[in-house]
Amino acid sequence: MNYIILDLEWNQPIGRGGMITEPVPLNGEIIRIGAVRTNDACELVDSFQICVRPKFYKRINRAVEKVTGLDSAALSFGRPFAAAYQSFLRFCGDDPVFITWGTEDEKVLRANLAVHGMDDSTLPPFYDLQVIFSHRVTHDSRQYGVSAAVEHYGLPLDLKAHDALNDATYTYRIAREMGLARYIPAEYGKVLAEVEEERRIQRELRFYRTYTGIESVEAGIRSKKIITCRCPECKTKLRRTYFVFISERKAIAFAECPEDGEYLVTIKFSQVPNGTFDVTRSFTVPSPQQRAEYREVIDRYIEEMKAKKQAEQSEQEDDPLKI
Repeated sequence: MNYIILDLEWNQPIGRGGMITEPVPLNGEIIRIGAVRTNDACELVDSFQICVRPKFYKRINRAVEKVTGLDSAALSFGRPFAAAYQSFLRFCGDDPVFITWGTEDEKVLRANLAVHGMDDSTLPPFYDLQVIFSHRVTHDSRQYGVSAAVEHYGLPLDLKAHDALNDATYTYRIAREMGLARYIPAEYGKVLAEVEEERRIQRELRFYRTYTGIESVEAGIRSKKIITCRCPECKTKLRRTYFVFISERKAIAFAECPEDGEYLVTIKFSQVPNGTFDVTRSFTVPSPQQRAEYREVIDRYIEEMKAKKQAEQSEQEDDPLKI
């Protein structure tokens, strides 16, 4: 197995109007490829760097210029992307896997292949060293930058940062200290499972909120801050049905987000010793059974409300004292 420790530098569009959007959004066009190849023992075998001449974003973005020190003139040098990429693949050799710091390099590489009409289905597997570092070394789930990880191991910061080969070299040094073969590929699936579980827990926390000191159930169900629903994912204000009580202290409604879909919104009232209520509002994705059952309850309630309103109107029309 060849470990290819990869770092890319890319230019960005100047303003939203200048972004390539077809066949995929091109958030960054690759201008430098840097890589280090190691063997199974994480011993340095070879290194690679190449300048890529951009086809789409030929003027340097100011933010990119500030970080990399490159200007627009520097972008005119280099090889076209397709030729540069083929050179890189030859460097990778047989049975490569790609190691990156974070996931952005993979996203940018796939987007660049797409806009150049090139197939990404044969790309080797990618492994994110950053997520392994934070979950197996520091155990705090923070997103550390390369320089912070270098400092963690007391390694020298003797290379200019934001240079593709230099950053790949720094990442190699970190990988060597970590003992890369211990984690890739054997432990990687476990790390990703832990990350997904942490995200699930954080996501659930966003889906629940408790309000305290509510005077009564009636006050709670009339409170705008409680019954106004925003999508827990994108914060868009949701369109919802009436809240309908399905028990003395539990009300439900359906709410719809154009981006993230349908939610079952539940409000529960719990009386505390001082006589007030804690009110918990939760968002869940309804199961087919819940959707059928609760939709029927809500629809029936709506029909009852309509009938009640019509009866009140008829009563007013028949009232001889009506002015």
